[in-house]
Amino acid sequence: MVRAHVRVHGKVQNVGFRFHTHRKAAAAGLTGWIRNANDTQVEIMFEGDKKKIEECIESCRRGPLFSKVEKIEVDWQKPTGEFKFFEVR
Repeated sequence: MVRAHVRVHGKVQNVGFRFHTHRKAAAAGLTGWIRNANDTQVEIMFEGDKKKIEECIESCRRGPLFSKVEKIEVDWQKPTGEFKFFEVR
């Protein structure tokens, strides 16, 4: 188990990015959340299996059809177990 705090920069607003990521994370059995950080960023907190998180981060690099990801920052952390499921905030 690991935790990853992720910031995705680029055209990630109004393109279904949060819901695209939610589907991937929930299907992978990850917990945490995703939210809009500002006009050009989405912030994500993943907890779960490191390989599954890495797969979700790779999916974020591609994003949904009309997104344009410019940069992804990942901060690996120790898991806290505080989340029950993955949610869109």
